[in-house]
Amino acid sequence: MAILIQGDKVTLRDLREEDIRTIYYYNFEADDREHLEWDGPYYQREWESYEDLEPKFASTLALVGTDTPRNRLIIEINCELKGMVSRYWVSEETNWFEIGITIYDSRYWSGGYGTEAFRMWMSYLFQAMDTVRLGIGTWSGNVRMMGLAAKCGMIEEARVRKARIVRGEYYDAIKMGILREEWESGGLTGRCDLHTHTLSSDGMQPPAENVRLAHEKGLAAVAITDHDTVAGVAEALEAGRKYGITVVPGVEISTRAGGKEIHVLGYYIDTEQELFLSRLAEQRDTRAQRNDAIIAKLQELGIEITLDQVIAGIGRELKPDESVGRPHIADELVRLGAAENMRDAFDKYLAEGAAAYVSPPRITPELACEWIIEAGGTPVLAHPGIYGDDELVRGIIERSALRGIEVYHSDHSPADAERYLSLAGEFGLLVTGGSDFHGARQGVVFHGEIGSVSVPIAVLEQLGQLKQKPQQL
Repeated sequence: MAILIQGDKVTLRDLREEDIRTIYYYNFEADDREHLEWDGPYYQREWESYEDLEPKFASTLALVGTDTPRNRLIIEINCELKGMVSRYWVSEETNWFEIGITIYDSRYWSGGYGTEAFRMWMSYLFQAMDTVRLGIGTWSGNVRMMGLAAKCGMIEEARVRKARIVRGEYYDAIKMGILREEWESGGLTGRCDLHTHTLSSDGMQPPAENVRLAHEKGLAAVAITDHDTVAGVAEALEAGRKYGITVVPGVEISTRAGGKEIHVLGYYIDTEQELFLSRLAEQRDTRAQRNDAIIAKLQELGIEITLDQVIAGIGRELKPDESVGRPHIADELVRLGAAENMRDAFDKYLAEGAAAYVSPPRITPELACEWIIEAGGTPVLAHPGIYGDDELVRGIIERSALRGIEVYHSDHSPADAERYLSLAGEFGLLVTGGSDFHGARQGVVFHGEIGSVSVPIAVLEQLGQLKQKPQQL
């Protein structure tokens, strides 16, 4: 029986004899051999001849055409060999094994290729073998592998500090894994998505629908973090009780620093504190002024658009504590034919530096942190990779009362995650992550699906430990 598993971006298939020559090329002859840098202490590959390498694949080739579960499969992207997945250790006694993935072409480490291939491999193994667990063994410097495993539902199970030496530096030895029952329930048991938006700001779904989706994905918790409003939290909390899932009350406050718009997430704030609510109302007033200015700029560019059209396009009456966001304006630009889709609308008109971009006066990140702490919450810097200025990020951390940083985000590359994980360690910040789910516009999910980026549920305990008692002001 031949193995051929087709995904949206990648294909997994059996090894062929001619593939060994390509594998040899990637390991010993190619200019791009970045994948070897991530092997760390586990595979210190030294040069060997093709004649020495070829016999090492004999056992894999012997399985082709049989009913025996494979120990390796080739990853194809655009009909070309670009990587390999493997299972490289088995415990017959406790019935589990560890798995691995190699992407030879570094261009494909971002864009979801590795994540899809790894999920397909996990699915195949859980179906083909009566195993109770799949896991990985890696080192703390291999942020790419840790992030990929986390996206596929694995959680950190063990960490031995300074147990590995890689290129003269000490790193922790890491074990991550997932049980069969966790995989079958969606692969996200014990994990939480700490960044989602709803109709209360610029999301596309009611808060209760975000919670239902999170429950359907198998998440243990989901945060509602709308822009400058907590209007959706009460509905989400009620849905959480219905579906048996933890809902974290949150907010995402818009600020400005270094000439850039900076977002600060707040978790476990008191959503009924009058001072905090009045401060958020002021934020929404600023947002409304920005929207008027954006519309004026678009009209100057010859686009026949009004704010009333944008609101009508939302399809419902806005509540007093809800507001129009740039995605709503982008929707109208698409409807008018001024843009092809959401991304095109932002690139042409709405993103920073684009033709109709407006930067209104904003509070500082430092002040946003103070507001969140005074409301009993924990402030976390949102998606630092989006700002494109790590020195600015460092300065904000040094000047403010931030307690955490969003290391994992849908728009962060593995290299981004690596940098911000290191920054979190340097400043003693809590490591968080989330999809930044907004729902689908023109059939495209903005940022990421709920649960596509998640962190262990233990992060909630840490957030709770850091939260302040709300000040009675």
